[in-house]
Amino acid sequence: MSVSEHFARFVLPLSSKLWRVSARTRGRLFHGTGRCPQRQDPFAPGLRDVLCADCTEYHHWVLIAADKRIARRLRQGRSAALAAVEAHVHAVRDSIMLDARDLHDHERGFATRLKRIPERSGWFVQAVPDELDRELVIDVLYFVRGGDRLVGGKPPIASFAQRYGIDEAECDERFERAIEGLRARKPKWVQDNFERPMSERLAEGGAVDFSEVVEFVRQEAS
Repeated sequence: MSVSEHFARFVLPLSSKLWRVSARTRGRLFHGTGRCPQRQDPFAPGLRDVLCADCTEYHHWVLIAADKRIARRLRQGRSAALAAVEAHVHAVRDSIMLDARDLHDHERGFATRLKRIPERSGWFVQAVPDELDRELVIDVLYFVRGGDRLVGGKPPIASFAQRYGIDEAECDERFERAIEGLRARKPKWVQDNFERPMSERLAEGGAVDFSEVVEFVRQEAS
């Protein structure tokens, strides 16, 4: 069976269900508290227009992740009946969403699975030794690559402060200290995972010049 035949037989029939399963992740990534204008699966029969390019592109990563899981199952000699494959995909849907997010982040040059970085990267813990600081900086890194609205050109420090039970001034101080610690160890990592996505989001919001945006981000983190 060719790759295209495999995809058409096992993956496309599950596309609409996977589209619904991924709705929450896509919302966080691209729309924040808003609604995606694309209500239907991009592969739905008769669909003429793609209303959300971001979600449509992300859906391709979901399908690729599902395809890898299905192919692994078939290599193990398990049932190729569509009902059995569908049941398997449903059972591992959360893992498929994580795999798709990894593919999407890797494509954009981001570190994957930020929550796991303190466990798998000793340099990160050494750069940010305080556990609360690590949790805070990871939350902000997720935010800047997501779809929520910036407030005054900055992440919503007030909501992060409330989450951790500290005041806004301390929250600002902790975040800046954490970013500086990371920048001292791996400046390219900070550039890829904080400065670049932050500056891109500011540019989308009407910033005048990209170099000014980068300088702004550096000043904010210094």
